[in-house]
Amino acid sequence: MEIVKVLKENYGCDVPIFIDEIKAAMDGYSTPYVFRSIKEAISKKELIRYDGSIYYIPTETVFGKSALNPYAVIEKKYMKDKNNVTGFYSGWTFLNAIGGTRQVPNVIEIVTNRETMKVRETTLGRQKLILRKPKCMITAQNERILQILEIASQFEFDDDRSGAVVAYAKTNNIGIKDLLRYTEYYPARAIKNMRGVLYELA
Repeated sequence: MEIVKVLKENYGCDVPIFIDEIKAAMDGYSTPYVFRSIKEAISKKELIRYDGSIYYIPTETVFGKSALNPYAVIEKKYMKDKNNVTGFYSGWTFLNAIGGTRQVPNVIEIVTNRETMKVRETTLGRQKLILRKPKCMITAQNERILQILEIASQFEFDDDRSGAVVAYAKTNNIGIKDLLRYTEYYPARAIKNMRGVLYELA
């Protein structure tokens, strides 16, 4: 189909494609035609609807049609805007990723510029999410710094958590000055919880 050919050329397979991107790729075609083409492609299983207005072109695997990686959808929807960073993983999700806990969360926590509420629960596909509005604008320059401050405002740091955060900070060349630069946006408990981290980074 024409729409599948166009989308494959523009975005490839097994990647999330949002409806706005489909409309942009099909510029010059009427909206009714685009939606008819989407419906027909879905009926032929050449295009799969992941959730709401999010689609992807599947590939064939030994198990049948490929499944879309939910993290790819989450990151595109909430964390990246072309070359800009708009969000990051937080809470238990982030702690687990850096080795600060063995607890595997069922709910993925995200702080994103695209959320306007202080905290909100939602679902994307079958994945439950907790979305949080950032305390200051997230950029590529401060993303990892804010990740540390965010979890410091949520958790008390035991030895495992402190060790994991210190390792993460050192790996990303984050020093005391970097962290203190943004502390005005966070509650006092964030500094209290980070005392051991700040000492190790001194």
